[in-house]
Amino acid sequence: MLGRLALGLLAAGLLLLGAAPARAAVVWSAGMETGDISEWGPHSSQDTGACDRSVTTERAHSGTHSLKLTIDTSGGVAACRQHRNKEAVSGNTYYFSAWYYYPAAFFPVKEQYNVFQFKSHGPTYAKPQPFWTIEATQSPLTFALNWKGGDVSNTDGIPGPYETSTISQKEYRSTTQVPIGRWFQIEAYLAQSGQFTGTLTVWIDGTLVWDFQNVRTKWPGGDQRWSVNNYSNRLDPPIATAFIDDAQISTTR
Repeated sequence: MLGRLALGLLAAGLLLLGAAPARAAVVWSAGMETGDISEWGPHSSQDTGACDRSVTTERAHSGTHSLKLTIDTSGGVAACRQHRNKEAVSGNTYYFSAWYYYPAAFFPVKEQYNVFQFKSHGPTYAKPQPFWTIEATQSPLTFALNWKGGDVSNTDGIPGPYETSTISQKEYRSTTQVPIGRWFQIEAYLAQSGQFTGTLTVWIDGTLVWDFQNVRTKWPGGDQRWSVNNYSNRLDPPIATAFIDDAQISTTR
């Protein structure tokens, strides 16, 4: 009798284990535990103006290291961009995520503050241009999702994000406040499309903030690029630091 009971309990336990959800199928990750940015791959850093990039043990979301990006906008545009393009340029569908930590409050004065973006390389410009950016915007300090459409001058881009849209940059503000003094996660699901069959869904700290269906995400015939950023035209105070850790690309959430 005891043997049958034990076998029954074991079978039930195996069934429960079998019913557990599968772990996310991670295709790439960077925790900076190597002490450098080698996990991001060659030519993954792009700077404009005053950018100071380092791997540090000052703070970490997990392990002991994180990526530290500091900009100084006293002289104008300052940008630290950390790219991971290998998976995005394949055209496949992925979840892109990273953990952020801002030790002090900052306020975008002239324009917004770019923290996460998808670019696309197309026919108009020699370099890839932003199509979607997640930014911090003031009054109050909250997140906004911006459609750029490869449009640097607001005249040379492509219509979007919807089929009925015109050529212009568009801002979709949220009420989600930018956390200061604690780690938080930005996660985006991107199904790419040069037409109007794509999807972009964004969660912040696990909460759904934007869900765009049947949208254009890149140039027709172009590719897609991804980066995490510390990037602004002008901040008050002018110097701002972002710590980034546990960046990841996966096929499931």
